[in-house]
Amino acid sequence: MRALIFFCGLLWTALAMGQSHMAKKYFDRAETAIKQGNQQLALMEYSKAIEIDPNYKEAYNNRGYTKARGKNYPSAIADYTKAIDLDEEFKEAFYNRGNARLNSRDYEGAIADFDEAILLDSNYRDAYNNRGYAKANFHPNIKENYLGKNLKELDP
Repeated sequence: MRALIFFCGLLWTALAMGQSHMAKKYFDRAETAIKQGNQQLALMEYSKAIEIDPNYKEAYNNRGYTKARGKNYPSAIADYTKAIDLDEEFKEAFYNRGNARLNSRDYEGAIADFDEAILLDSNYRDAYNNRGYAKANFHPNIKENYLGKNLKELDP
């Protein structure tokens, strides 16, 4: 009986390693397609990698990035969110989702994502930069109110 359990464990491990290898193969093919400028093929290959390994956070992140390059921000955000669900410390996914939200003019959401990326890496310069840009564009009326208040304080 122990031998059977041991054999099943080995078989399960081998199958999992084979799946992981196949998912990586599709991921690598997607990366090659990106380098060749073929975003559609890359999306298909990332999707195949995810189909084989639904926990492949990098595939979700990179598929999201590819979708964002095609200006499909809602779908990109969904992929980044899935990558974050798989790894709550995936700073690149927070940063990328922040950029997709920034491009969608969801400044509040973008700021929250850049904040999270910065919490995960306090030296993340691009996240600081993009957070500043998002804050500068968040509710333009806040800027006007602030400027108006300061001008009133200067006027006797």
